[in-house]
Amino acid sequence: MENFKGTKGNWSIGEHIGVVISDNLKQINDKDKAMGHSEVDYYGGLLICESVRNQADAKLIASAPELLEALINEVSILRDERARKGWTKKESFMHGRLMKAIDKAL
Repeated sequence: MENFKGTKGNWSIGEHIGVVISDNLKQINDKDKAMGHSEVDYYGGLLICESVRNQADAKLIASAPELLEALINEVSILRDERARKGWTKKESFMHGRLMKAIDKAL
């Protein structure tokens, strides 16, 4: 996922309800410190987001990097397979939707 510009590392639910964090403490910079994102002791890691009211939303956000990586890998496999066999109209439509989701995330 070299094209991903977001925070690297494993994302997870933080120490407090409604918080998503990363375990990548190497990525902390002066901007993070100024905004309070680096309060590792409080949040339990590098802050990705807070004030997520719905716990299901926080779980989805925390899983976003893994979902993106899986999607990119599956699209790559699909492209390789379709390069040999050709695309059906339905597969071409599905590929377009997958690429739109990937582009939105990157």
